[in-house]
Amino acid sequence: MLVIFFMHIALFAAFPFYFARLKKPLRPIAFYVYLGLLLAFGGFFGSVYSIPITDAINISGGNLLYGAFIMTSILFVIIERDLFILRNTVRLVITVNVFKILLFYLVSILLVSEDIVNPYQTQVNLFKVSIPFTILGGALIVSELLFLFYVFEKLKKRTNSTPLLSLSYVVLFIFILCIDGILFPTIAFGFSEKLIGIVIGGVKGKLIMALAYCIPIVLFMMVYKNRFLKYLTHPPFSWRLLVTSSEKLTRDLREKDRGLRRAAVVYENSREGILVTDPSFKILSTNKAYARLTGYSEQEMLSRVKNIATAMHFDKRVFSEINDLIQQDKYWEGEVTFSHRLGKEHSGILSIGPVESYSGRVVNYVCTLTDITEIKKTQEQLEYLAHHDSLTGLPNRRVLNERLERNIKSAQRAGTKLGLLLIDLDRFKDVNDSFGHQAGDDLLKQIAARLQKRIRGVDTLCRMGGDEFALLLEKISDFSGAAHLAAEIVASLSGSWKLSNGSQVHVGASIGISIYPEHGDTASVLLQRADAALYKTKSNRRGSYQFFTDDMTNLARNRIELEAKLRKCIQQDYLDVYFQPQIDISTGKIIGAEALVRWIDPKEGVISPDVFIPLAEETGLIEQIGIIVLKKSCIQGRQWLDEGMEKILITVNLSPFQLRHGNIRETVTSVLNETGYPANCLELELTESALMEREDQVVPILEELRTMGVGLAIDDFGTGYSSLAYLKRFPIDTLKIDKSFIDDIPDSKDNMELTTAIISMGQNLRFRIVAEGVETKGQLEFLASKGCDCYQGYLKSPPVPAAQFKALFGGQEPGNATVTYIPTN
Repeated sequence: MLVIFFMHIALFAAFPFYFARLKKPLRPIAFYVYLGLLLAFGGFFGSVYSIPITDAINISGGNLLYGAFIMTSILFVIIERDLFILRNTVRLVITVNVFKILLFYLVSILLVSEDIVNPYQTQVNLFKVSIPFTILGGALIVSELLFLFYVFEKLKKRTNSTPLLSLSYVVLFIFILCIDGILFPTIAFGFSEKLIGIVIGGVKGKLIMALAYCIPIVLFMMVYKNRFLKYLTHPPFSWRLLVTSSEKLTRDLREKDRGLRRAAVVYENSREGILVTDPSFKILSTNKAYARLTGYSEQEMLSRVKNIATAMHFDKRVFSEINDLIQQDKYWEGEVTFSHRLGKEHSGILSIGPVESYSGRVVNYVCTLTDITEIKKTQEQLEYLAHHDSLTGLPNRRVLNERLERNIKSAQRAGTKLGLLLIDLDRFKDVNDSFGHQAGDDLLKQIAARLQKRIRGVDTLCRMGGDEFALLLEKISDFSGAAHLAAEIVASLSGSWKLSNGSQVHVGASIGISIYPEHGDTASVLLQRADAALYKTKSNRRGSYQFFTDDMTNLARNRIELEAKLRKCIQQDYLDVYFQPQIDISTGKIIGAEALVRWIDPKEGVISPDVFIPLAEETGLIEQIGIIVLKKSCIQGRQWLDEGMEKILITVNLSPFQLRHGNIRETVTSVLNETGYPANCLELELTESALMEREDQVVPILEELRTMGVGLAIDDFGTGYSSLAYLKRFPIDTLKIDKSFIDDIPDSKDNMELTTAIISMGQNLRFRIVAEGVETKGQLEFLASKGCDCYQGYLKSPPVPAAQFKALFGGQEPGNATVTYIPTN
């Protein structure tokens, strides 16, 4: 019997599957005819036969047709996505039931008539119909269908999950068929104990039938997946359509059509470019304005551009950020750059908004593009005029105040200095009076152009008004830099100028300087004091510069003079190298020397390194000095070797500037090749701070030097980081204990303990330990007792010229063995 049962299910499901493949208008006609037949024959087959499923459960032919009717109605609505189907189905149920009542009544009368031929002896009972039961059945069919679709429409508004909605559809179908098995007998016969068994059996049969009909429903959803998904995203049904007259519906449709036409006209004739995309931002359509803005027609856009990201030239990161904001706020608006097909770039405002289904699912995005290129140009021009001088194009006083305030805050955080120069032209009034204001304006433009060439990219040059300019210097290391630039500006502006009328004029410049934080910590105070310094310059000595304080002015001028002398010294080779011996503590023999630069001025004699080395670091001259010292040291070392002197280790200091800006490996390689001095007799000495400033960049450089055979030493150990971690990281050979720890030995217990710890640590790491600044026997005895390897200091000798060092080395007692330290790399 199950085979017969499922044959019924397959037969009743085959027709809806076939009808779904038909085209309009044949498809809805076929569905309505089929539904009408199911209704017409349902009651008849209910009395003709039943299929036994189990001993207690029978499913009548009428129930099978009823299930087929509900199933077909569901599939019909999915295919057509039209609530009119329900309206027509209600009419169909009423019409078929009325027709069936009249027809069956007529047939039953004829069958009992003696004048009618009844060859097959058809029973009258087959055509007897209960009008109340027929009306009840029709009412239940209508109510159950409306209930099913009403609940499902509500579910579609609450979720857009396709699997969940599909499951809900199936569950609702099962529920409708089962509830019919309870409602019909209960309403028709009332509730009684005898009825309970009948109802239970009926419900079981309806449940089995419902589960069987679920199979074609699920198959239908899979086979016609796209149609089912369209149904899920279809706008909600308007239930008033069930009771609205056709005339009213026609008027509404006409009004909607007129609204759509108006919207189409607006879409096509809007001056703003409009794009419609799918949820993945693939462009579906564009209007004429967008074609005008980009130069691409809609067809070209659809064929050439994949999505809005390509159309707007967004990179992946920007588009990802926009997409995230849209998903969060469901709307985005911002400024974009888009290109015309001719290559010209435009600025625009792009607005992206979603078009949502009734369930909240985004089905489209509408993107509106407004060209603001001209507006932006106007705004930029106004902004430029508000912040710049119209004659010279330089920033004006307003910009100076803003930048000065901002840079003061930055300098406070970074601990740096700022310089403010107020520049006033001398004799400019004479030019205006003699040649007119047009000539004066021409001169101001030439001066502004020349000043701009003199400044760094980070500095700000402004025109304050009239013949006065201001220059803001950011991140200066010292006030001498401001003085140096002021001197250059005075010299640059004091020459001859040719005007547009062919005349030659001479003007000068007076400059007042204030420095942050020495002269003030606000913009107004710095301006006021720079102005006071300018007034003082013009009163005392035009054509020069003046700081707010005389002491700073004098000091700055002295430093500029010293820098000029140092440059001359380098050019004329006034730098010499002195050598301070390094002595092996266990033998008392000289085993090395530290090379130290000395400036021998023909007039002033020896100038202390404490005076010119800091200046050389600030100006970058230290790199040239370092190369000179390295080369002279290696030349001298090679000369000593050629003269038969035993090998010693020469230590040369390396400045932080050389590490940051120089190519140490190439420099050392070049000098060693040029001089022929052995690499393993050279040691480069660095400070802790120089190593730590650029640790990642320094380590590979030091490794390359070690590979060449050059030794490496840390100078002034104990005054900086003094970390075991970096000692292990850097390829170091020698550790030099700073003089400040040695000075108070043996009087300072703390210094003795620190020195002992440094020696012990260095020995454990297998470094050579050199103590600097040893001046007393007590210091030497302490170092010897702790196992220190070497020392240097005035106890043995101060730094001396090469000839004296050779004599000092040769004067060692020949009876003692000479210990020569050569790094093993």
